[in-house]
Order: sequence, then structure tokens, then C-alpha cells
Amino acid sequence: MALTLRLTAGQDAQLTEMAARENRSKNEIVAIAIEERAVRLDRSQRSRAAFDRVLERDAEALDLLSQ
Repeated sequence: MALTLRLTAGQDAQLTEMAARENRSKNEIVAIAIEERAVRLDRSQRSRAAFDRVLERDAEALDLLSQ
């Protein structure tokens, strides 16, 4: 699938530098960045869900500890 990506001159320079440093194409760098971001978002959502479960399950204990 084709995609046109509009970058500022600075962003393009950064992307070019990263691609050269890693000996990859710009396309590969962008694809890796998307994958890494998706993993971080998923991890963040799972962490938030776990935190919410703990808050709900241990609400009384947490309240007692806060006093």
C-alpha cells in the first residue's frame, strides 16, 4: 500500500540520519516506529487496566493505608 508522508525539513533530516545510521530505508524506519508505538500503546493500556483492577479490588485497604 502506498502512502505519502508529509514531513518538515527537520523531520526528513532526522529520518534520513536514522536510516543511514541503521543502514535501513526510510520506509523501514517509519514501519519500525509504527510497530514500536503500537507495542507501547498496548503495554500502556494493559498497565492501566491492571492498575484499575488493583484500585477496585483493594480500594478499602488503600483507603485505610492513606489515613
